[in-house]
Amino acid sequence: MSNADANALIGMRKGPPRVTDFHIHCSMKNEYNYIKSPDWLAAHRNDPEIPLLNWTGKGPVETDDEFNNFNSYRQADFGILASSNASILATSISPLEKHLLSKKWPIRPLPITFRRINKKVSGLPMRTLKMLYAKENSSYRMFRTELDFLLAQQTTHKDHPGFTVSVAKDKKDLIDKFSKGQTALVLSLEGGHIFHGSTISGNRSYDHPTFTVEEQNEIMSNVRAIKAMPQRVLFVTLGHFSWNGMVGSPKTLDMDNEKRALLRKQSRKRSFREKLFLKYSDGIMGTMMQSLPKKDVKWEDPNFCRCQRKPNTSLNTGDIGWKVIEELLDRSNGQAPVFIDMKHMDINARLQYYAYISGRKDKVPIIASHVAVSGKDTATAKYTSLCPVYDVYEEVESTTAWYQSQFTVPVKNGQPTRRACLDSNKVDVNTINWFYPWGINLANEEIKIIYNSDGIIGIAMEERVLGTNRPNYKTDSFTRRLTQFLDNEKITGSKDRETFISMLPFFKNLFYIVQHSGRSDASAWDHVALGSDFDGIAKPVAFCKTAAEYPAMHALIVRFLPYYVRFDKQGAWLFGLNEQQIANKVMFENGERFVLKYF
Repeated sequence: MSNADANALIGMRKGPPRVTDFHIHCSMKNEYNYIKSPDWLAAHRNDPEIPLLNWTGKGPVETDDEFNNFNSYRQADFGILASSNASILATSISPLEKHLLSKKWPIRPLPITFRRINKKVSGLPMRTLKMLYAKENSSYRMFRTELDFLLAQQTTHKDHPGFTVSVAKDKKDLIDKFSKGQTALVLSLEGGHIFHGSTISGNRSYDHPTFTVEEQNEIMSNVRAIKAMPQRVLFVTLGHFSWNGMVGSPKTLDMDNEKRALLRKQSRKRSFREKLFLKYSDGIMGTMMQSLPKKDVKWEDPNFCRCQRKPNTSLNTGDIGWKVIEELLDRSNGQAPVFIDMKHMDINARLQYYAYISGRKDKVPIIASHVAVSGKDTATAKYTSLCPVYDVYEEVESTTAWYQSQFTVPVKNGQPTRRACLDSNKVDVNTINWFYPWGINLANEEIKIIYNSDGIIGIAMEERVLGTNRPNYKTDSFTRRLTQFLDNEKITGSKDRETFISMLPFFKNLFYIVQHSGRSDASAWDHVALGSDFDGIAKPVAFCKTAAEYPAMHALIVRFLPYYVRFDKQGAWLFGLNEQQIANKVMFENGERFVLKYF
């Protein structure tokens, strides 16, 4: 379907515009809370209560914690979606990774296992975590279990007349649901570990995934089985928290205050990196990286810097990562491709992928489903992610001081140092201090690459990823400027002031994407959408905590975007669009057009 056809279909829609979200977990919480095991669901599939379990509609109350885990309120189950005004949602299935359910001790000498950390963070009971780790319950089996649970749900409910929600099988089915004003779910998968089957689970290869031929064959068989399902999968997020043997992942584990200090200390140790962060390699791969130092890495050590390495796009390496990507994108014999999501892939893997698809004959749009920006150019992003340890805590804690220390790394014994990778003239520390700087977010040049691929960028609705607590928001000068602006604009109510302040990181990320899109007209607003990560176990933004608040969020954008434009002097980047048009593009039209075109 062309852009014109998609736009025509959108124009024929009856009723008001409706929301699209590129990353939302519509069934994960209820499946983990109510389904005891895959065997239990198989035995109870026909029980009358099963089709109603994803309709709780349990929204937040004032006493709820800010961090949203499996025990918290629902952000995206069907009962919540009934009030969402949602059109098309990319519902993500993501089994908990077995590596993070093990009884290993990642933070020695503390006797705390991955499983106990997971219990604390996720809120799931220990019996559920043990069930998920059992060798008979592979990640692929757990994916099929959540999918079965999702497909077993009623598409309507007596408490929500006029609302229908269901999984779209193919483009024809999607267009039918869209035309009728229903909420269509398109499947997406989060984490390449989903392709790990019973052989890998039985061999515990997820602890040290260097796969045997048999295990690689199992992975490829599961990829083909997913592509052959009656319900099409639109995209796969290949990376995730734990290394899956296919692509490297940026660091995601971050905490505040003394907890971050403990993580900072542990992250320098080889054993900790092997268990949690570095995972033996980076980029698109499937073989162990042999260049890791045998001793703990010191920051002044120049011998393990990989930031200047050119992306390898050879498909002849035999690495399972490349095999999976090739199979997912394969269109032969009338197959629909499964696109690759850049979220949770390290920057080396992302650059490899960009270079690879640029040489393909077919059109492959790039998806970044739930991201924000890092405020860095690509060279700086590679330096901080690959030189020589992924994403250091010092950069988040004391950004200005940390970069200053990097500019003065001494030359030792005439050897080259990491200074060759970091150009102090290109590092804008003040800009980085507005955004969350780790490799989980996009570098400047990546934005233009995604736009040029006809891709889509979904902005995450998570405070940390958006940079809500970054240093520039805490300075006295910023506070004075903000207070004076609010007073001058006569925004006097405490709730209105709090709402505007909470939206600033969202607006900053949104306009930063537009500024680095490479466009000089209104098309700069055509490839950015929402990627909320609702029910994905995170701290949501204060101005939109659940999918039921989508309509209110749209109204807030329309109301407060003009204030932000004046506050940060962003008028030149509107390209003649008004706040209503921008809100419609971000929340409605861009996402609908992309999915209708490429599903």
